[in-house]
Amino acid sequence: MSPTRRTHPHRSPRPTIAIAAAAAVALAPLPLATGAAADTSDPTTAVDQRFDFGSTSSPVADGYTRVAHTTLYDDGAGYGLSRQVAVRDRGAPDDLRRDFTVGTTTFSTDVPDGTYWVTVTSGDHIAGNYTELTVEGEDQGTLEAGASEYATWAQAVEVTDGRLDLDVARDGRLNGVTVSSQLPPTNLVSDVEVDGTAVEVDLTWDAPADAASYTVYRSTNGGDAEQVGTATEAALTDADDAIRLGDTLTYTVTQTNAAGTESGPSQPLEIEAADEEQDPPSAPTNLRVEGEEDATTSTLRWDAVDGAVAYDVYRTDHVAHSWQLLERTEDTASALDVGYGTECCFTWTYQVRAVGAGGISDPSENTTLEQMIGTNTVAEIDTSVAGDGARPWFGDLTGDGRPEIIMVQPHHINAGALYTGPMVASMTAFTATGEQLWQIGEVDPDGRNNSQDIPAQVVDTDGDGDLEVVAVMYPDGDTEAEGRFYVFDGATGEHVRDFALPTPEAHDAIVFVDADGEGHPDEILVKNRYSKAWLLESDGTVIWEHEGNTGHYPWPYDFDGDGRDEIMIGYDMVDADGNLLWSADLPDHADTIWVADIDSDGTADVLLGGASTSAHRWDTGETIWVNDDTVESQNIMVGEYRTDLPGLETFGLDRINRSSNGLDGLFMIDAQGETVWAEERQTRGCYGTIPEPIHNWTGDGTDQIMVWNRGCGEPTGIYSGDGEFVTELDDARLWHVDICGDDKEEVVEYVQGEWLEIEANGPCDLDAKVTGEQRPQSPREYNFTRYTAGETPVAAVVTGQPSDVTARPGRQATFTADTVVATGYQWQRLVDDEWTDLDGKTTAELTVVAAPPFAGDYRVLVEGQTGARPTASEPATLTVEVGAP
Repeated sequence: MSPTRRTHPHRSPRPTIAIAAAAAVALAPLPLATGAAADTSDPTTAVDQRFDFGSTSSPVADGYTRVAHTTLYDDGAGYGLSRQVAVRDRGAPDDLRRDFTVGTTTFSTDVPDGTYWVTVTSGDHIAGNYTELTVEGEDQGTLEAGASEYATWAQAVEVTDGRLDLDVARDGRLNGVTVSSQLPPTNLVSDVEVDGTAVEVDLTWDAPADAASYTVYRSTNGGDAEQVGTATEAALTDADDAIRLGDTLTYTVTQTNAAGTESGPSQPLEIEAADEEQDPPSAPTNLRVEGEEDATTSTLRWDAVDGAVAYDVYRTDHVAHSWQLLERTEDTASALDVGYGTECCFTWTYQVRAVGAGGISDPSENTTLEQMIGTNTVAEIDTSVAGDGARPWFGDLTGDGRPEIIMVQPHHINAGALYTGPMVASMTAFTATGEQLWQIGEVDPDGRNNSQDIPAQVVDTDGDGDLEVVAVMYPDGDTEAEGRFYVFDGATGEHVRDFALPTPEAHDAIVFVDADGEGHPDEILVKNRYSKAWLLESDGTVIWEHEGNTGHYPWPYDFDGDGRDEIMIGYDMVDADGNLLWSADLPDHADTIWVADIDSDGTADVLLGGASTSAHRWDTGETIWVNDDTVESQNIMVGEYRTDLPGLETFGLDRINRSSNGLDGLFMIDAQGETVWAEERQTRGCYGTIPEPIHNWTGDGTDQIMVWNRGCGEPTGIYSGDGEFVTELDDARLWHVDICGDDKEEVVEYVQGEWLEIEANGPCDLDAKVTGEQRPQSPREYNFTRYTAGETPVAAVVTGQPSDVTARPGRQATFTADTVVATGYQWQRLVDDEWTDLDGKTTAELTVVAAPPFAGDYRVLVEGQTGARPTASEPATLTVEVGAP
């Protein structure tokens, strides 16, 4: 094959367009300099200035001069701002870029008349940036960059009045400015030679008058710039074997003068390693995966393409993510390390591109190979009658053992008001199979979703075993009146009672508490947005008030076992009488609260999420551990996500960045407070993920991670405890509830104002839950919040062991142990080195009725509150003699 060539002229950037750059320093460094203003009386003086913008005390990058937000040009230093502006210091990523001035201003520095290479760096570690730049009176467009990215403007500037002026507006962020009289080379051009799959790039440029040598840098496919080589002439050939046909190459070149000082980089030249006189080949067709049904490997195949000398095989775990190049092959097949018989769970999507002298083709159509945990729809309900914006609550309203669904619609008034919040417009109850039971209030035709809690709950308010539905509503729909607290009969929807709130804004949250120790949560905690909470009797009488940083949703729990709940209100722990026990000294507010025995000592602890994630002893607030690997710990939930790790794990969502190019990510922390893993999300611009724990989805008793509202094309679905995506769900809103009566939580998918579906993993008989006995309402069902707050039941801690006893058939062997809130016992016997359940032995006594021999090793599993992990005693010998009872 004859070599072909491709010529690339220098491409100058348009000066008035927005410039976006990744978080990276300049491709080649300017020399270190004092940064002081030049002697403008001597035009031959070499100018080499560096300015680091920030506060009067923030760090200054090596070789730079500080320009504080208070450094004014008129002060006589020869450089400075036209006016005092604001300043920010983010603490990262480095001394130059961590801090910056903010606001419309002019930065000026004295220089002799002449031409200078000027660079401006502008960005913010946690926010998007739009800084309008004018240089020497000429508009240079907008320096645009996403969060954690930094835009760099670099260009030759002619100064004719002894002073360089840079005007910034809009965001007006300045991190750094450099000014150098040593100009980089210009007019960088290239010739590309292609021979088969080999590529050579010949580079030439115009030489500055004072250049002694040159250094060439190359970035491949958007990666970091690396030095290619040096030259004494204004030309260099890049014949690196690492260059691949079809690569995108970006070159810059610097010059070094006789004194050994290196200039800044030239304008970048971006080229494709291909022959521009030839077209790329066509996209491959007939992409397919071939393999046996039970095989653990398979083969990706496609049809040959005319003109192709090789093929690039790409893979991604979801089409919204970046494509990973697996291999370049000259064959039309690629061996895959997964197959149809591979153990769950994975989703791999493949595509292939043909490579020819003219470059790389468009991608083939995609093909997917996956092994996932599937779902089956067990109920489809038309919820349009409930109105737009309605969310589901769950509870056994009819007392038949199976939960019903209550769609609660917020009123459109104050739906978008962050500090006031909406009232409830209407509530509509459905059976699990879709029959409408009742409707309370009137559906608001303008109702829509709101971003905070809707003031409603489903709870047994009087301890009679039947559920009521409560809500804060406008009386008789009168939107001019103050909202009232209403109680309705759960089975019929009939009005029971209502009362006035202690203040009109006391409906940001409704929390039911057992403060009097009567055995059911009939006291009501209400709060305004962030500053005050009230505990009420069931008739609305105020018991006590609490002022403080209330966070989003308080959580009650009987920590000391006296029958009366303590309450974690934001960062404050108060007892049932409203007395402050302790307060956590933490910034911002509590985005999330979770109660769990995180140190496995048999006593519940408190975990808080906000600026960090921390665990505290409930009685003193003493810190057990703090994990500050996150930016904003927006949600945390404790459970048994990883059976390979001791104790419980804390799963959560880190709200990393809320800019227009925002980002969030899932994370997991072990029982000792160490980060197990943190998601490195590939898509930017979205940070609205809503996570929830779902129990026993896989049927092995563990907890999984359910997420939705990811945005940016990220999939909705369920993750395992190691961050593996195991089930993809519809792009809808999600909740979870055991509605099939199989001790496995099901997924509830819904679109507000349209439909609701119940999805199960495996078969589900909705009639199986109809037992005729009232289904208990769990704390997270009667204290429901869209913010994350909840509890993981404390497992029983077994400190005693089964005693060595003697018994006869028909007699009973007694197990004695100290337990915490024990609700069940499961006896087991060691048979052939395996523990075997003894059916029906669910009390603290074992009745020996089996045939001999009876002697052997027995143990008991002790269960705590509903959903707790079983805790096994150590084996102990139980000797049973044969004989008459």
